[in-house]
Amino acid sequence: DFEKDTHMFGVFDGHNGPEVSEYARRHFPEFLRGSKSYQSGDIFNGLKEAFLQLDSALLLPEVYEELKKIRHDAYPELHEMAPGITSGTTAIVALIKNNRFYVAGVGDSRCLLFRKNQIVLLNKDTTPDDPYECRRIQEAGVKIVNGRIDGKINLSRALGDHMFKMFDKVPLSKQPIIGEPLVFIEPHTPNDQLMLLICDGIWNAMDNTTVVQFVNERSANRTLRQITEEAIERILPKVMPERGVKGKDNMTIMIVKFIQTKESIPSDHMFSRKATVTKLCEKNKTDFKNCLLKKVFKTMGRTSNRPDLTKNSNKKKP
Repeated sequence: DFEKDTHMFGVFDGHNGPEVSEYARRHFPEFLRGSKSYQSGDIFNGLKEAFLQLDSALLLPEVYEELKKIRHDAYPELHEMAPGITSGTTAIVALIKNNRFYVAGVGDSRCLLFRKNQIVLLNKDTTPDDPYECRRIQEAGVKIVNGRIDGKINLSRALGDHMFKMFDKVPLSKQPIIGEPLVFIEPHTPNDQLMLLICDGIWNAMDNTTVVQFVNERSANRTLRQITEEAIERILPKVMPERGVKGKDNMTIMIVKFIQTKESIPSDHMFSRKATVTKLCEKNKTDFKNCLLKKVFKTMGRTSNRPDLTKNSNKKKP
């Protein structure tokens, strides 16, 4: 469990299968607690380490088996390719500690703060249309087509999606998609009223201002569960349109309401799993990566020009 003065909230919006988002939901807290930086009090770098270690762990044989089971249990009819290679998740994690918000994210899920009737965006989307992200993707030798990397995915940072993290002669930190989050720090003040964690299925239909106002207007006389249900019901169309994404995408909204009391608010128990972070064996991990890639590229019909993982597995970041 986290320390008494620590509260953590997270939303993981998966794509191409539920396995990576579910694995992150289950295990992210243990990776954070296992981070040496976090243990030493460096929360900023601790969050970065936790994201990167979890991302790397997805390629371990035992984790791969857990991912396969998650996928099969949720959707037995789904075609099995290579979980974590062809599937992934966005992630937005908000840690409240030492009267500060530490918000780490990859992808396009968002963290919104309602403070003294003002809306504060606590993170930044990481997508191919961002100039900095775009430059990294293009320098890796990959084209952006219609806002998507190689015309396939509209995220530039994510957990999983390792088929976009294995390009030959490209450092791990310069791959088209990376697992390193952007981390932002914001003071936690007595004026903070609400915090919302939402995926793009919400904000594509209700912009930041609209969704916060919607929640705030109902926060005095409805439960948070009722508000989340009403928000999703408002977005869902009565008749599903043939075109567009509004109402068709995954939708997750988490609402945190701040109540001022004399006593400290007890720690949130959403992430209470106790475990030890698996130590990664680089040799076994590399061997297993190559085994997975053979399977992936065979399935996709590619027989040549496969990225050589062994050349980048031990490279330091530039």
